[in-house]
Amino acid sequence: MNYKFPFKEAKQLLIELTREGLPHNLKNSTELIVNLHLDEETFPMINMSEEDQKGLCELIENGASLKEVKSKLTFEKTKTPEGIFRVMVRTHLNKTGSGQVSMGVPAKRKTLSPRILNYTDTVDVLKATETDIIIGWLKFASENRDSNKPEVYYDDRAINALEALLEKLKRDGTILSKGVSANTLERELNADRGWCGIVLGIITGLNYLRSENWIELRDKSFKNDLTYMQIDSMIKDCQDKICGYGYALSGSFFGDLGSPYFVKDDVHVKDGVNALYGGLNSEETRVKALINSAQNIGIKPRVLDKILYLGGSGNFYLIGQKLNNSRSIKTKFIEGLKSM
Repeated sequence: MNYKFPFKEAKQLLIELTREGLPHNLKNSTELIVNLHLDEETFPMINMSEEDQKGLCELIENGASLKEVKSKLTFEKTKTPEGIFRVMVRTHLNKTGSGQVSMGVPAKRKTLSPRILNYTDTVDVLKATETDIIIGWLKFASENRDSNKPEVYYDDRAINALEALLEKLKRDGTILSKGVSANTLERELNADRGWCGIVLGIITGLNYLRSENWIELRDKSFKNDLTYMQIDSMIKDCQDKICGYGYALSGSFFGDLGSPYFVKDDVHVKDGVNALYGGLNSEETRVKALINSAQNIGIKPRVLDKILYLGGSGNFYLIGQKLNNSRSIKTKFIEGLKSM
């Protein structure tokens, strides 16, 4: 079936509803803010402090152009192995259930958890072995036991899990046994599932990125002749090889590298796609419909993904703004899509 996304109508609806929910000082810049988030140059994962984002809002309020605002954005360095690895780690922190390992930071900034990134940023992504990572992580955790610093504090659950993983490594030579998962490690080691999962995910993620030759993998995701079948295959391969990544999170990983061709089938995409087309009950069919629709109207799939995400969540993450009454705005947005 050939789908056609009502791009102009959906974007206009998004602009109107966004104007309702923005703070008064930003309402006059609504269209610029929407365009900023739909611009392909802003698709890589952002890496900015709250202070930097406040500065962006002041810049917008003072009448800066889209070009000027874009020039102040900073992103992960996704053209280097270190930057690609960091996006992979932060994508793990963005999944449901990651709050336990990123606790101590606001939910909207959980992917920047210093408890995790302060360690993973020290990993030699080209040379570090499974053993290096687990031993290094336990050492780092043991040095961060000050409960007065909640963003970096390693509690007993974390220490016990890392010690149990190290013991398994010494006993078996690896923690990557066939069929391993956070659940199987939790049962086998009587260790915290969240910590088992993040360690397992990062080690398997590093192995995957190395096997795919880092930059080649990133460049492949940017090829402008990618078909749905190729995109679907890349998502499923990533899902199969990185423990803890589902179909949606794998698509999100490539999108966060900056590729405009990948879609994250989160709740907002699911609700938006079904409001438009109805009856699409699997991740694959929804992603296929959105990619097919994008190709039919000459718009990149990630742009349509962003429209559905912004309308559904009200989260204008580049400038650190969450719309007031975002739930009622989503209701209006979904009803508007149904009428299209």
